[in-house]
Amino acid sequence: MILSKISAFYALFSEFALELESINNEFQHEEDAIPNYHSTENETRQEIAFNNKNETEKEEKDIFKTRYNYSFEAKMALSDFQIRHHYKEILDFAHSYGLKVSRSWKQERIYLGKKTFATLSFKGKKLCIALSLDPKEYENSKYKFIDVSNVKRYQNTPLLFKITSERKVKHSLELLKVLLEKEGVQNQNLQITNKIVSSKNKKKLIEKGLIKVTEKDKQKI
Repeated sequence: MILSKISAFYALFSEFALELESINNEFQHEEDAIPNYHSTENETRQEIAFNNKNETEKEEKDIFKTRYNYSFEAKMALSDFQIRHHYKEILDFAHSYGLKVSRSWKQERIYLGKKTFATLSFKGKKLCIALSLDPKEYENSKYKFIDVSNVKRYQNTPLLFKITSERKVKHSLELLKVLLEKEGVQNQNLQITNKIVSSKNKKKLIEKGLIKVTEKDKQKI
């Protein structure tokens, strides 16, 4: 009888041991499945530090960024041959009427006496001519221009052409001729041939003072 009780106790103990092992294995499996929050937190910190480093480097680059202020003459000298050729055509036309051309840092003015007929300037890399004509008079015409009458700089020359082709040169000179005739300026047929502006590199233009080099404020924000 004692042996029978021992056998029963042993069987019960074995069953309990197996159940305990099963629970332990299950717990271990769940523990392995739990994300390693410590590792994720470290990765997040590293990512934040990396992003902050990039932002700091970008900020420092911006702080020490060099800026270039291009004069009209510099932009012309850096332009491709086609633009410099179009510019020569416009000057030849203006000079044939005996008009004068004066240059400031950002533009050239085509005038006679106190009357300004047109200005030449750059928008980006595009040569532009702005005429002293009312854009509304040519709204439904063949001419493809830009109305810049709302821009203070062009209040006296509100009809603007971007010189992007030979056709644009032709159209701008047609309207310049209309303007001159309105003002009673006759073509004197002066044979003044301007030379095509020679190409120059950036370094030479800086040395000549035609490009101003400045640095952004180095004080950190």
